[in-house]
Amino acid sequence: MVQAVMCCLVKNVLETDFHVSMHKVFAFGSDGASAMVGRNNSVTSRLKQVNQYLVNCHCVGHRCALSISQAADVVPQIRTYRDSLCAVYSFYANSSIRKKKLLDFQEIFDELSQQLAVCYEMEVGDYLLPILHFCHTNFSSLQNL
Repeated sequence: MVQAVMCCLVKNVLETDFHVSMHKVFAFGSDGASAMVGRNNSVTSRLKQVNQYLVNCHCVGHRCALSISQAADVVPQIRTYRDSLCAVYSFYANSSIRKKKLLDFQEIFDELSQQLAVCYEMEVGDYLLPILHFCHTNFSSLQNL
């Protein structure tokens, strides 16, 4: 059912919004999920019913992310690192009180980093300040919390 809806959506968007006939489309890129590229009732198979010459392309970004995640499962240190990051994210994402404290903490560091940026650009006499490298610190991705 979902595949049929996606197939109709792709065809309608191409034909009505972009005025491109499905017979002129030669490639379809997707994330590689079975619903998108499977042999039976997938979006690709339904689009191939309209255009038999259509070629499916597995998105390079999705393929790279998949291979990296599979490789990371083999290396224990990377798996531990990933699990730790997920635990920290869950710790803050699942509590509005902890999230608020994290955002307050981020505001303090934003102010400090702005002060450091000003100091980084200043010269004292013939000498540069001893800050060798300035790096902006962001402890939260505000859009994802």
